[in-house]
Amino acid sequence: MREAVERFLADGMTVALSCSLEPMVPFAAGHEIIRQGRRELDLVAPISDSLF
Repeated sequence: MREAVERFLADGMTVALSCSLEPMVPFAAGHEIIRQGRRELDLVAPISDSLF
């Protein structure tokens, strides 16, 4: 997960997490994004299970 976030996610990007798959919210990805300190992200996610 560390390498994927580092390689494919840059500050300022739009990120879609678990759209229409609420039981499969990718918490590991969310935690890694926070751990790496990514900034200025636009998050697209279901209201009921958003990570941030």
